[in-house]
This record gives sequence, structure tokens and C-alpha cells, in this order.
Amino acid sequence: MPPDLTVRINGVMATAIRGQRLTVTLWNAGIAFSRIARDGSPRAPFCGMGICMECRVRVDGEIVLACLTRVADGMDIHTDA
Repeated sequence: MPPDLTVRINGVMATAIRGQRLTVTLWNAGIAFSRIARDGSPRAPFCGMGICMECRVRVDGEIVLACLTRVADGMDIHTDA
């Protein structure tokens, strides 16, 4: 299925496929981590079911879990959550 949505990830335009989770959108954009911890270390999705909270991202100003959130056209995603 070809990409049919456009999102912005950390200020860079990227494409996404309707219905996919944000973790997949990030991975397809070449981003293997979801956020940077306070100590500066990159954190990646771990459990994939919303329990570990490691996949937190900021979408349109709101903190969400990337493993549970489906991509929508025009999202502004930041990995600084």
C-alpha cells in the first residue's frame, strides 16, 4: 500500500500509510527511537501495548503513546516528550 498521508516529524516532512501506528511511521522515517530521556539517552518502544511508556511522543502539543496512536494526515510529531 503506497503512502497516502503527510506528517511532520521533528520539523521534517514524512509520508505515512493510513491506519499505521506512529511507531511504524517513525521507523519508516528512519527514526529508531521515540524520545530522548532526561539523561540524553534515546528511548525506543519496548512493550508495544502501552504499558512501558517508552514510546511517548508529542503530537500537536499533546503527549501520546506512539504504539497505540494511529497516524493522521498533517500530524506534527516530536520525539522530545
